[in-house]
Amino acid sequence: MERLELTHPVFSTRAMHDADLATIEEFGIPGITLMESASRAAAEVIQSRFGIGAGSNLLILAGHGNNGGDGLALARILAGRQVSVTVVTTAAPGASSPQTELNLRLLTIMLREGGCDLRVLGPDAPVTELAKEADLVVDALLGIGVTGRLREPIRSLALACGAASQVVAIDVPTGVDSDRGVCTDEAAVSAEVTITMGAFKPGLLFGEGRAAAGEVVAVDIGIPPHIAARALAQPGSARLATDEMIRALLPRRAGDAHKNSAGRVLVVAGSDAYTGAAALASMAAGRTGAGYVTCASTPSVRAAIDAQSPATATVALPTSPTGGLTADAAEELVSRAARADVLLIGPGLGQEPSTVTLVSEVLERVDLPVVIDADGLNALSKLDLARFTREQRSRWVLTPHLGEFKRLAAAAGAPLDDAELDRRTWLTPASARQLGSTLMLKGAPTVTALPDGTTFVATEVHSSLAVAGAGDVLAGMIAGFISQGLGPAEAAVCAQHVGNAVAAAWASGRAGGAMQPTDVTEALPQVMRERFGA
Repeated sequence: MERLELTHPVFSTRAMHDADLATIEEFGIPGITLMESASRAAAEVIQSRFGIGAGSNLLILAGHGNNGGDGLALARILAGRQVSVTVVTTAAPGASSPQTELNLRLLTIMLREGGCDLRVLGPDAPVTELAKEADLVVDALLGIGVTGRLREPIRSLALACGAASQVVAIDVPTGVDSDRGVCTDEAAVSAEVTITMGAFKPGLLFGEGRAAAGEVVAVDIGIPPHIAARALAQPGSARLATDEMIRALLPRRAGDAHKNSAGRVLVVAGSDAYTGAAALASMAAGRTGAGYVTCASTPSVRAAIDAQSPATATVALPTSPTGGLTADAAEELVSRAARADVLLIGPGLGQEPSTVTLVSEVLERVDLPVVIDADGLNALSKLDLARFTREQRSRWVLTPHLGEFKRLAAAAGAPLDDAELDRRTWLTPASARQLGSTLMLKGAPTVTALPDGTTFVATEVHSSLAVAGAGDVLAGMIAGFISQGLGPAEAAVCAQHVGNAVAAAWASGRAGGAMQPTDVTEALPQVMRERFGA
């Protein structure tokens, strides 16, 4: 995978703890220095995002662990900048982490010396009233790794955040599991912004945690690159693609290109019952820049594509009485695949037994990168995956939604239980390794893993993409990018990122729920040019 240096890291709880410890013990940066760096970075975010300055009224809720230490350091920094700061803390001498105790002593010195508007109160303070009066409340009660229900007095302090007009969480909102993205207590804090330290955390990107975190801002605290690289290699860690990465990866067409040198895509999709899937996938492949797209399907699909996408070449294949492709089409498809750069198989094929046999024969005999989507995945789930070599599977991009993923995992001999689905940055790379393929588990967010375990999380999946046909467009985009020279994983990450950008751009100023898949294909060239320089 190219250009990984242009990604943002996502660390599991264990990886973050290990990175902190290695930075302190191996690299020699004291823990108090990391805490100070984190708190100063948080202060900059708070002041720039919320306009907090001299005379602003800030309430900081701080626990007795290192997360509370961040909050106490933040109080000292902002009080020194003439912000009116009230601290309510459970920290106490002899009952807190060493760094937190040090920051508590420094606050005590500031109080004794005066010169700033600062109050430090215990957990029995009238926190709800203080939260109502504050311009901003900072939740620094609990850090990462807390998985159970909240205990008193933390629970009451967290509940008081509900009375605030604006809340910022430090690292993770109190009550959010930093790995699974679930709220462990009804009192979990809901924040407008979460300032997370060193790297994003999986629990800020999924489910309830994603909603509770609000906007997530990751700040650098000084973890050295070689230690960060080790953390990224740990189970559960992942990467976020950036516009800069996508811009660097997207293929550029040569000045002397012709249709056969610009990328050749063979699409095997559609049936009499699902003619639109083939058209959408074919159009998307062409819109990404593929020079020659051929769709092989039933005669009725061929007629639909001729009407909707005249630039797509079409081939009519043998059809069953019920309108699906039959195994008799295998020879024709293998022959045509020999003249293509990539095969896309599955959208709208249906699940007739003869179609399943066709998918099996084609996958066994083609020597190409293959994007397998929709009914191609359903066919795979009915087959013995051991019949395909490791080399064949290394060229596949599998694009299941959750239901297809469960069926595929069961076919691979590793059925899932629902608890595993809360840990998708662990689950997806484990399955990708087992299958030996690039695996894109679609959802909000989407997780894409390479066979070597390298994993990407898409923090945003635009809600307007929740429409039938959006997956067909995504599969077509992946195939189009592969045809132009990208590797399977690079193509998958680029297609997801660009597709989401297109949806966001189209929905700006429109009702996002009104978007149709054809709107994505129409808007794709402009967004690729304006946002990604393609």
